[in-house]
Amino acid sequence: QLLVDRAQVVTTISNNSKQDIEKHLDVRKPVHVIYNGVSLSKPYNDLSLQLKRPFLLIMARICPDKNQSSLIDVMPYLDKYDLIIAGKPSVEYLSKLKIQAKNLKVDNRIWFIHDVSQSMKSWLLKTCSALLFPSKAEGFGLPVIEAMRHGKPVFLSNLPVLHEVAGNLAFYFRSF
Repeated sequence: QLLVDRAQVVTTISNNSKQDIEKHLDVRKPVHVIYNGVSLSKPYNDLSLQLKRPFLLIMARICPDKNQSSLIDVMPYLDKYDLIIAGKPSVEYLSKLKIQAKNLKVDNRIWFIHDVSQSMKSWLLKTCSALLFPSKAEGFGLPVIEAMRHGKPVFLSNLPVLHEVAGNLAFYFRSF
């Protein structure tokens, strides 16, 4: 509240976030939505990541709010694909995901990448078959527009902010 009181104008990244701000704070000044944009990066040239199969991608912090475990649960049914889970991990949650993958016997088809440069992110988005984004909490969902920028299909959780970002151009998970 102190920062809002000191500001002349409040900016946020989505209408969904704007509604949260107006609901939970005493705001007596304009609140403007300024959407995030994406830029193109240099091509990724490191050939150490050589995948032999098509892959699905989730790019987000590796933590419970991003709900990567729901994707591991469906991997036994998606036997034509590998899954790349890219993002900075919560060590405890990462350990649980690895155990889950091993128990489901899909650990040989799941790749965890923690340090993703801008050029690698661009390569992953350009090369993936689709972006999966089953997040339980989101302020905006930048990977969604990054994937759409590369013409990739996006499969998203049914959060209002993700509807705001992707509209009717996405497929939405109704439940997990």
